[in-house]
Amino acid sequence: MTIKDLNETLLFYEKKRSIWGCYFVNCRIQDKWFIKWQLEENEKEINKISKRIHFIKALNKNKRLIAQKIKEEPNLPKKEVIKKYQIKTVDLEELKKIPIKQILDNYGIKVSSAGFFKLRNEKTASVKLFEDTNSYCDFGSMQGGSVIDLIMNLEKTTVTESINILKDLI
Repeated sequence: MTIKDLNETLLFYEKKRSIWGCYFVNCRIQDKWFIKWQLEENEKEINKISKRIHFIKALNKNKRLIAQKIKEEPNLPKKEVIKKYQIKTVDLEELKKIPIKQILDNYGIKVSSAGFFKLRNEKTASVKLFEDTNSYCDFGSMQGGSVIDLIMNLEKTTVTESINILKDLI
């Protein structure tokens, strides 16, 4: 499927969600469990399609990055550039399961009992670790995300390079 096809499918499920939501408001109490189940199933499909779109876009972005790097580094053989910047075959969900706390420990960053830590030189830690979702939020710069985003922030790297760094940790 192309991104266009996936976007059309996504729109279909979003419209379906809207319709089921209207039914939920106007239905009998006995039917609410069924409609709630339909809404949950619909959300699962929306999430699957959204992840697939995101993955395809990441691969396309990676292809463009490799083409750009080949032009920027003409002295290096193409195979070297591709090896350096290509996303290694790995399940991104598996990488995102690497505990952020483990990454912070590897970098020697201490986390307070309240879950705050510092990413830059500041008086009071402004980054909060959410262990239940394995994510973080930097309230100083209003950025955050998954373990991949954290590596990008710590190492000042691209998504591809961050994924490769995490791949080496597995």
